Amino acid sequence: PAVKAGLHAAFAFPARAGARTLGVVEFFGRRRHRVDDAFLEGVAALGQQIGQYVRRKWAEEALRESEGLKGAILEAALD
Repeated sequence: PAVKAGLHAAFAFPARAGARTLGVVEFFGRRRHRVDDAFLEGVAALGQQIGQYVRRKWAEEALRESEGLKGAILEAALD
């Protein structure tokens, strides 16, 4: 399928939070490109930033859920 679509190159890097891999970002292309150490360092940093963002969003959601539960408990206690 990739050859039929004219794809000849692929690149992927992990989105990481610490030692945990949260996902993989993939790119596909029709042309090949040279990859150098500076590029690899840049995408590794990008993967870490994506992982930190995802973990922060998870923490925010957990906090919202916790605050909602606390509010429900306090409301029930007042009844």
